[in-house]
Amino acid sequence: MPEFKQLNRKQYKKLSKSEKEEFKKAYIAHHLPMFKEHCEGTGLNPEMLLAQTAKESGYGISGLSYADFN
Repeated sequence: MPEFKQLNRKQYKKLSKSEKEEFKKAYIAHHLPMFKEHCEGTGLNPEMLLAQTAKESGYGISGLSYADFN
């Protein structure tokens, strides 16, 4: 699995379909350990939170996500 590298929308749109799938997998692999660590002991489901984050940010390519790491 390639290391996760933040992309903006323009960069993401240039990827092939298979590269987009690899990007999404790398996003999840990169972020899931952090979500698990921060959710520990809270009762929150880290996979659900990561799924929501991925959906809302377009896997980190939204303008706000890319520019401000939000």
